Amino acid sequence: MHPATLVTSLISSALLAAPAAADVITVGAAGDHADIQAAVQAASDGDVLLVEAGRYAEVAVTDKSVTIVAESGAEVIVEGGIDVRDLPADKIVTFIGLRVDHEDLVEPYNLPDVPGIVLFENDGAVRVEDCVIDGPGEFLGILAHPAARITSCADVAFARTELLGQEDAGVFLITATAPPPPAVQVMASHVVFHGGTIRGIKGGRTFNQDVLDGGTGLAITSGNVLLSGTTVLGGPGGDGFPGQTDNGIGPAHSGADGGDGGPALQVLTDDAVLSRLDCTFVPGPGGQGGEANPFPWSIPTNPGAPGPVFGQLKGFHKVLDGLARSMSLPMPVIEGTASPLVITGEPSEVVGLLWGLSHTSAFDLSVHGQVLVEDGFLTVLGNIPTSGTFAMNLWFPPVSAVTDGLVVRGQVITGSPGEVYVGDHVTAVVLAE
Repeated sequence: MHPATLVTSLISSALLAAPAAADVITVGAAGDHADIQAAVQAASDGDVLLVEAGRYAEVAVTDKSVTIVAESGAEVIVEGGIDVRDLPADKIVTFIGLRVDHEDLVEPYNLPDVPGIVLFENDGAVRVEDCVIDGPGEFLGILAHPAARITSCADVAFARTELLGQEDAGVFLITATAPPPPAVQVMASHVVFHGGTIRGIKGGRTFNQDVLDGGTGLAITSGNVLLSGTTVLGGPGGDGFPGQTDNGIGPAHSGADGGDGGPALQVLTDDAVLSRLDCTFVPGPGGQGGEANPFPWSIPTNPGAPGPVFGQLKGFHKVLDGLARSMSLPMPVIEGTASPLVITGEPSEVVGLLWGLSHTSAFDLSVHGQVLVEDGFLTVLGNIPTSGTFAMNLWFPPVSAVTDGLVVRGQVITGSPGEVYVGDHVTAVVLAE
């Protein structure tokens, strides 16, 4: 039997066990609701929100399972951030294909005073897949904020997601002496990062000519974190001010040196546990020195120094052997149509897919990763070719006889004699035609 047929049969079995039908709520100018937040409030537990292209206000979820997914190929931008808090243990919230940014908040004082995404005191699960999340910048003393702040959360997983601190933050900061905050802060939480990029915030400079160092990319205060195939970048140092002649407003002065780059990673307490597989860590570059004052007595300026790769590394730190196993599957998919699946891993490994309707959070170093699918069906697809990339089309069976849509959770599993790797995950949103 062809692997695609096997997967179709497997998902058909899952459909037979599907819970009560969930609605697909459309969001946009021509949808059931004009904005995402109104759709969240109207949604029942387990509903899918299908969002058309456009700019939307901030989104907050507290008490229900919901999947928020951009239409295929649509640019969906959330201004003001995402907030999930107080989620009960039996709930799961999933975001797929969204972008959080603040470029169209024209007035600087309208910049949100919160990170790009806040996850706070969630006993339930949160999944963020194929998203881009920018942290707000700063203006006139309003501090830059992280791209993500995760506090007291039991089960969080990011897949193929960019978490980006601002590259131009801090140019007009009034008073500060410390670098900006980390781009991603993890505190007392269980978090998995599959693929994607974390980038630290650029250092600022003040009106009194101080230049700040770049921020940390990822800072772990406490909790359990797995990084798999993730690139983590320290923030660039701030750029020095140019020199100034006596212009009647302020005294003449030489240009300022650039700030130093920030570290890619810090683990700040002995309570933290970090495991990493096949990751790249890059220190932040030093900032540019300001242009020197043209007077003969002017002192030449210097660029800042690159930051360290690692700052503090406390707690338990485990480096896993091997390559990260990645996967991609464009979302959403329509029943009865082909969807291109791409998996990477070690050549000649056996590759399989674990599919299920429910989620879990079982961290296991013996399988080099985190099992995120509970009570799933495992289908063996074949072997990874010498290129290291396995590609095929998946055909999803009709769902219209059961529901308007279905959310199926999948995870790649590869192996060779004596070794098993649990890799990247995907939330498959299957829509009726």
